[in-house]
Amino acid sequence: MAALLAVWLTFMLTMRVDLTEQTIVRSWLLGYKAVPIAQVTSLRWSGARGQTILCVAYGKPRRFILLSSIIAPRVKLLEIQNDILTLRGLAGETLWPSMSTDVDIDKMLERKRG
Repeated sequence: MAALLAVWLTFMLTMRVDLTEQTIVRSWLLGYKAVPIAQVTSLRWSGARGQTILCVAYGKPRRFILLSSIIAPRVKLLEIQNDILTLRGLAGETLWPSMSTDVDIDKMLERKRG
């Protein structure tokens, strides 16, 4: 149990999130996960035990990475969401579905193309 706690603590203390025009990279001391922005299909907000979580779903089959407010403030997570939408060409578009914790990027792109 102590080893698991040590790994989790190391993960949380060394995690970073970097966003470029082509990828979002979640890295930590022992590795990283790079997600191509073009493959992001949806963004989902959730929360547990006082933290906010942004789930970035991508690819086929569907995979995801979780970004927690433990590693970045909620405002930074919202900036990441807005940057992803901007990089996908959806800046200023009405979120779809509206009034939801999910943002379906594929549906938004379909609606925009019309």
